Amino acid sequence: MNIFKKIIIGLFGSFLLKPFLKSKIFIFCFHDISDVSAEHHSEYYSTENKTFIKQLNFIKKSFEIISIEKIKNKELLDKDKRYAIITFDDGFISVLNQAHPILKENNIPYTIFLNQSAIEKNQLWCSNLVIYKKNIDYLKSFYNKCFIEKTEDNYSDFINNKKLPVENLDYANLKYDKNDNNDKIYASQSDIHYLIEHYPLVTIGNHTSNHFNLAKCSHDLQVEEIVNNHNFIKQTFGINTEHFAIPFGKKSHFSEETIDILSKNNYTNIYSTNPTYVDLKANNTYTVFPRIGVTNQTISELIFYINRTLFKKLDL
Repeated sequence: MNIFKKIIIGLFGSFLLKPFLKSKIFIFCFHDISDVSAEHHSEYYSTENKTFIKQLNFIKKSFEIISIEKIKNKELLDKDKRYAIITFDDGFISVLNQAHPILKENNIPYTIFLNQSAIEKNQLWCSNLVIYKKNIDYLKSFYNKCFIEKTEDNYSDFINNKKLPVENLDYANLKYDKNDNNDKIYASQSDIHYLIEHYPLVTIGNHTSNHFNLAKCSHDLQVEEIVNNHNFIKQTFGINTEHFAIPFGKKSHFSEETIDILSKNNYTNIYSTNPTYVDLKANNTYTVFPRIGVTNQTISELIFYINRTLFKKLDL
């Protein structure tokens, strides 16, 4: 990293460029809120409890936090204000146990994007890999059953937990992955029912049945993942949701075919993890709304993440 780049990064992380954030909505994407001692805690998706409290306090002081429902009529929002939306993917029980009490105390609306497999089976394949990251027998079995391209480098990287193999998996086989862990990791049906009944500021969204990389799924499997989970949410919780969060959420994780399937199933609010903002002054209509993924960033790092979106053409 050259000295100029270091200076720019340091400057962008030192204070929030508030005047330039007016008329913008920043959607923050969290997952699991847990301490590092938790078995399922991961650098990929977890935020420590104390860090989450600091991050939430910062967001609350810097933005007006609104419900994701208001994005449907974003043209009615005040263009002189800065807005934030809080979302959680996957439905970890830690959101209800750790994040919810703080959000409720501050009367903050938030959204949970749910997966049927997580609710019904208390598992998702990606968290299974975290739980069993030291279980060589499990990892070998997973590799043999689910990897498409099997090479020495791929095997070594996977066994040594160097990266999550999102791009190189046979997702048709992956749906049969399972664990024997008895610890409660995800919210159950009763947990979600209780939350809906007792906290009207929560919104429920669709995150597919099994959290697959949709760009690597066949057309039929994409339809199955999207529609089955929609129907599950509707039948189980009585919610006909219009909000859909793309698993993993980067541009490489969905396609025009994915957007077409979602549109044909009446999804008008689709969310990625493209780290930028919704511009209230822009005339364009959004096909996919951007979100900023948050894990264990310090406040300075979070400030940098937000400010960086104002300089999209700079390589920061």
